[in-house]
Amino acid sequence: MTRKPPDDTPVRIQVVDRRHRAEEVEGAGAGERLPTFLEQLKARTEAAEKKASDAMTRAEAEIDAVRERLQRDLERRVMQGKAGLLTSMLEVIDNLDRAARHAEATSTAMGEGLDLVRQQMLAILKTEGVEPIETLGAAYDPHVAEAVVTVGVGPESDGLVVEEIQRGYRYGETILRHARVKVGRA
Repeated sequence: MTRKPPDDTPVRIQVVDRRHRAEEVEGAGAGERLPTFLEQLKARTEAAEKKASDAMTRAEAEIDAVRERLQRDLERRVMQGKAGLLTSMLEVIDNLDRAARHAEATSTAMGEGLDLVRQQMLAILKTEGVEPIETLGAAYDPHVAEAVVTVGVGPESDGLVVEEIQRGYRYGETILRHARVKVGRA
């Protein structure tokens, strides 16, 4: 029969780990001490913490890479949207040019007014980073201009742009619209 302690006395339990006192165990040399259960748990815990720390470092690096990629994508999309809007504005400037040329033939005041509006539009585009591409008198560059017509010229003007039919514009490194030009051929 098992004895029960009275209800008011606390039960004391004492655990003693005596494995470290074992003499020789297979695979252990004389005098070697076997790891205790607590030491094994400590080693496992340290290994798990190192593994978790490495995984956390990798995850943070991946998150940073994704964040940078998303930021680049966002900047690219904003740039594309802005370039589309600015290209549409270039067509308005072309129409103002045509209207100003026609108005100057009939009324100089109207032509001057349209020219002022055109200058204002160009100033706004310039503040946004849009610049005209200067091609007149320069060597023909197919990266910034489209040769619409070739014109016979002397050898000194061979390969040069002799007339701009439509002005080209760039927005930073992006060509918004290629210039349409006449190129001289000897």
